[in-house]
Amino acid sequence: MNGATNADNAAIESARAHRATFGTQANALFRKDLAYQKRNTRSNCRIILSPIFVSLLLLVIQAAVDSAIDKPANRCGCLCLSCCSDTVNGTKECHNATDVNPCLPGSYDDCNVYDTMRCGFAYSDSGQAAYCAVPQPSSWPAMMQVPLVGYRAAPPSPAAAMLFTGEDQTVSTALANNLFVQSALSPAAVAAPIANFQTQATQGVFYGELFGQLGLVLGTSQDPISTYFIEPAFVNSTES
Repeated sequence: MNGATNADNAAIESARAHRATFGTQANALFRKDLAYQKRNTRSNCRIILSPIFVSLLLLVIQAAVDSAIDKPANRCGCLCLSCCSDTVNGTKECHNATDVNPCLPGSYDDCNVYDTMRCGFAYSDSGQAAYCAVPQPSSWPAMMQVPLVGYRAAPPSPAAAMLFTGEDQTVSTALANNLFVQSALSPAAVAAPIANFQTQATQGVFYGELFGQLGLVLGTSQDPISTYFIEPAFVNSTES
């Protein structure tokens, strides 16, 4: 028994002594994988080239799309410095823009030179205007929709009723009461908007947020149209 045990222990110790180190095992695995990859050269080339090919294809598609859509008609209009127009004789008549004879949108067929530093709504046609930035959006307030004058109840201008509903009556009533706040403004609070109005009047401009600062809730019988930039009541004086 003791002899067999000693022999087993000696075999174990010998196996431990001859166990391959980590470096030896890593080297063997690397050589094995290298030999395997050498036999699959074509597959490896396809794996490497596939993302490169896809990237080049996307680059070509992007360049083609940019070339197709990157035109003046698809950008915010800029000031035209030199334009040409077709004549009845089939020829082109060109001239440089001047104060007397400017190149205005819609007055020419082709523009040769643009001032890319001066772009905006003033130099755009109806198609280009959609691409222009709006640094100062309209401040005109939304208006309550009220009946036509002939359908309004007496006395002449009663308070317009606004219907609302909600699952929780308490919450819905509180929210509805905050939609149109009728707050009593102090003389000091009214003085600032009036001063702003007087300043803007001297400059020939008017900003609609003054209505809100004065605590006014406006109504109109004009039908709203989604394409209008401001409420039609502000641009049409035939109805109120």
